[in-house]
Amino acid sequence: MHMTYSARHADIVLPVPSWLECEYPDITVGPENPFIHMDHGVMDSLYDTKQDGEAIALVAEKLDEKIPPEERNVDSYRAYFDKFLDDDKDVRDYIQETLDAGMTTRDIDVEDIEDGPERLQLKTYPRIPFYSQINEDRPFYTKTGRMEFHKEEDRFLELGRDDLDHIESPEGTPYGVNKKWDEAKDEENPLYHDEEYQFYYNTPHPKYRTHSSWGMTDWNLIWSSRDFGSTNADPEGTERLVDDFSFPQGEGETEEMPPLGEAFVEMHPEDAANIDVENGDYVRITGKRGDLVVRVMVSERQRPRSAGDMGQLTLWHGWWPQQFPDDEEQGDGVKGYNVTTNIWLDPAQETDDLVHKSVFGDPNISEHVEDDIVWQGAELEHGYEETVWAPTGTNRDDLVEVEKYEEADWWPGDARKDELVQDYIGGSLQGGDS
Repeated sequence: MHMTYSARHADIVLPVPSWLECEYPDITVGPENPFIHMDHGVMDSLYDTKQDGEAIALVAEKLDEKIPPEERNVDSYRAYFDKFLDDDKDVRDYIQETLDAGMTTRDIDVEDIEDGPERLQLKTYPRIPFYSQINEDRPFYTKTGRMEFHKEEDRFLELGRDDLDHIESPEGTPYGVNKKWDEAKDEENPLYHDEEYQFYYNTPHPKYRTHSSWGMTDWNLIWSSRDFGSTNADPEGTERLVDDFSFPQGEGETEEMPPLGEAFVEMHPEDAANIDVENGDYVRITGKRGDLVVRVMVSERQRPRSAGDMGQLTLWHGWWPQQFPDDEEQGDGVKGYNVTTNIWLDPAQETDDLVHKSVFGDPNISEHVEDDIVWQGAELEHGYEETVWAPTGTNRDDLVEVEKYEEADWWPGDARKDELVQDYIGGSLQGGDS
């Protein structure tokens, strides 16, 4: 756990426990996970923290004290959350109310998920897209009720988007950017043909993290950073990370020590040799929107420039900005893997002619749920909506240039030579005195 950027910019931060320290249970479920889980804490909280429900309840209690009854829109704000504050009440009642109100959980009891995960009440398992449309003759969420490969609305005609066509990238193409092939083939992208911009910059999702989650924990850094980290490195090279990797010792004190990992970009050995970069050295990556400094991992997995017009760089998604060193020559203080990337909003997504399924209403739930409930709210909605349409990032085909920044002052992998770290990785610290 650490101070995220949201917390750093907040006026008030309420301390919360980790999942391991939760005093009362909570439930979790995901859009691609057909099971609902109940999570329990397994240890006492280390610090003075409050779970979400209790924090909300305490705020509600204060609102009752501060706001006169005649000025409230309810009799008592606290009353709804009292189970979080009163010792003789059971917070699991809130979970049961939630289950009873859910279309896919209405027959699940708290006792069921206390014993283990329960599968949501869906018609199919695993989920089958468009099951109701294909098997039950339900309409698709379009104006015609059919799958549409041609649009006749004025805005789509105006944009030339009435048919399904390939459209060139907003940046990473040698041809006309963001245009259909018939038009793009006769144009050149000047950025692509600029001799300085010779690499595609990719930021795919890593296998070691879920986005940035766990990216600040030592055990994850050991995996995700491979050999790029050290517990005994030059402090000047790692002091930027100490604030986020300080280890609590109690009584508000911390033992400051460098982290076990650091962000890196993968580059083909041939391209690395061309700019006199060895494994572990730092490079500056520069694009139209900004630049960043990062370590290099020399890797045969990347495509070299000699294989085509462009080489390939891969910097895995989810690193935190403070895991990148400062660029002493630039000095703008902006860091992170997304500095060079761009966000592009498709104009076709901004038109009110666009229709989509509303957020609520799920036709793929169990046949045991009444039809009028299943389709309640499952109507068409018009226009842009962030939960359905969102800006498209060009973080798969940015064009960048790369130059050597500085040589590494210590060799990657030093952290693996530390006896304490070896014991930690090997699991021998568990239950010991270390």
